[in-house]
Parts: sequence; C-alpha cells; structure tokens
Amino acid sequence: IYSTERDSSSIQEQINNTIPKGSRVIGEEIYYYMIKKSGSDFQYLDRGADGLHRKYYHENIYNFQYVISRNPPANRMEFKHYNEKGLFKPIHKITSAKNSQFLISLRSFLAKHGFLFPSGFQGTIYLRQ
Repeated sequence: IYSTERDSSSIQEQINNTIPKGSRVIGEEIYYYMIKKSGSDFQYLDRGADGLHRKYYHENIYNFQYVISRNPPANRMEFKHYNEKGLFKPIHKITSAKNSQFLISLRSFLAKHGFLFPSGFQGTIYLRQ
C-alpha cells in the first residue's frame, strides 16, 4: 500500500520553488536530501556541538539564511532556542498530498487531547531576517 504522506515529489517542488539554489539552510533531518537535491547547502538544526556552540556557529560563521522544520518542530526546545529573538519569518507552508479522512480525524482527535506529532513532510520554510 502506498502512503501519500511518503510521496516527496510535491515537497521537492515546493522546496525548489521557495529556497534559491545555493542557499544555506538549517533544519530537520527529514529534509536533508531534498535540500541537497535542490542545490542548497544543509546543516542539522539539532545535531553537532552542544546547543550554544552550534547556534553560535550557525548564526555567525555558517550564516544560515533559511530554516526548514516540520509542524510542530520535532525538537521544539531547540527550535525555540534558535528563534529566541523571533527573527524567523514563515514564507511557505509545506503541504503534502491529500491525507485520508481517517488520518485527518485521528490527528484532530489527538490534538484536542494535547498529542501533537509531525505529519509526514508537512512543515514550514522560514526566512531568517
């Protein structure tokens, strides 16, 4: 059985149309290959040195331009740490192929009870201001 949530072709197209080739991007691992395939550079938002050193490197040496994250972010605390000054401007909501009504209902039910989880490739692309 084929899951529409695993179809990355529309996601790749959205990334290609939103992030200019040659950009410096930080984000979640699920987007690694798509960013590389689009012709941009990618580094993990939550891997490498400890949080303070990694954030300093990403902001001051790597000088990232874009952030790509699922909704909600897989590591909410790290995302919040990076965006503590509120400089991430959402520029594109990544949407995937239409989900089944069952999945939509299940996610809605769980969200009402405080259970939020990333939904496939769906996410947001942010511009660092």
